[in-house]
Amino acid sequence: MPGRGFFYTEKRKPVQEVINLIENKYVDEVGVDSLSDKAIESILSQLDPHSVFIPASHFQDIKDDLNGEFYGIGIEYKIIADTINIISVSKDGPSAKAGLAVGDQMIKVGDSAVAGVDITSEKIKKYLRGSGGSKVTVQILRKPNLKTITVARGMIPMYSLDASYMLAPTIGYIRLNKFSETTYK
Repeated sequence: MPGRGFFYTEKRKPVQEVINLIENKYVDEVGVDSLSDKAIESILSQLDPHSVFIPASHFQDIKDDLNGEFYGIGIEYKIIADTINIISVSKDGPSAKAGLAVGDQMIKVGDSAVAGVDITSEKIKKYLRGSGGSKVTVQILRKPNLKTITVARGMIPMYSLDASYMLAPTIGYIRLNKFSETTYK
């Protein structure tokens, strides 16, 4: 083999060997991809806290964060007692234009109940995000009434800069909450 030297012996890859053995010899059917993901996560956990494995299923969310924008309805929410409570509505965003307000509680998104069903942030993101211009209908409780509101999804910027100001003529302060493609600008 060129470039490897006379005494080169190929190193064994024990992690791959174990996965191959499980895949070929284990008595039960096992999700090898899931096992591989867990092995990678475990290996990376031994490194610095910034080295992490991003499974393919989470790639789009991470990509949205790094792009600094996504298409959605423009709200922030908190799940309290298994109910989605709107805690912020983006000024001039899709939800504000449609009439959603701080304090509204979501009961349904489309045909899916989201209150009293152990809803997670990941599930609600999937319901609320979508392609630009597509519409989503939400049923809310605005005490004491139930209302149904249709919201056209729009581009929602995710700002990485929380604050910036000059402390002195040559000293500035900026507070970043994350890094994204738009942070430099």
